[in-house]
Amino acid sequence: MIRKKAKPRKKPKHGAEARLSRRRRILALRAGIAFAVVGGGLYALYAHVRDNEYFLVKTITIVGADLIDEQEIALVSGVNSKDNILLLNVADVSERITALPMVHSCSVVRIFPDTVVIEVQERLPVATLRAADRLYEVDAEGVAVRTVGDFEDSLEPFITNVPQLGNFAEGMMVESPAFHEAVKVWDAFQTTSMAEDVTVSELAAYASNSVWMTCDELPYTIRWGRSDYPRQAALLDQLWKRERGDLGCAEYLELRFDTDLACR
Repeated sequence: MIRKKAKPRKKPKHGAEARLSRRRRILALRAGIAFAVVGGGLYALYAHVRDNEYFLVKTITIVGADLIDEQEIALVSGVNSKDNILLLNVADVSERITALPMVHSCSVVRIFPDTVVIEVQERLPVATLRAADRLYEVDAEGVAVRTVGDFEDSLEPFITNVPQLGNFAEGMMVESPAFHEAVKVWDAFQTTSMAEDVTVSELAAYASNSVWMTCDELPYTIRWGRSDYPRQAALLDQLWKRERGDLGCAEYLELRFDTDLACR
């Protein structure tokens, strides 16, 4: 017959070891009770604030909206009279408003107890861009801030033939450097006295080093490029003044090659 070896019994805790064990259990119990009390108190405070009408939003103030309808901003913000100002996520509100094509940046501030201030910085159109048979007003960064209506006058300059636009739409940014070069050409041309004598109908931005300007009063195009637009504008203006506007060109006036202005 095989006898099983009996397991050794655990020795009971005595003295200091037993007292330490009881102390640990008491501390754990006290910590649990304290946590429950604090947690319950915090929830009660949260519930009180959440349900307190004193902190409900009563006023929405919008600052900086000159081109955008304030009601549109208020609607897109998602803030309403049911929102508690203490629990309002201002970062989410700002993100929703900044998604508007005409908004460059947005800050949202809570003023206790019941006011939300929304301050926007609008995108200012600097040109009209033709893309995919549509016209868009575009800001200095190349963002299409809005679509131009069929019967609206377009903002000068009117920029066409920009490459690499793809499926362009409102709210998108022009990636092609040629667009930005065309805007620089326009800015340089505005410093000349010639700009007062002619009407620029189109800036065809074929490439970053090839921008063709068409004027209603001239039978030829003016070809810009290679970045040094202030110098090119100065040379053009000198020639325009010297020849009193009669440059004798039939097809184009080339400005892109140093001081040699080629007229054909």
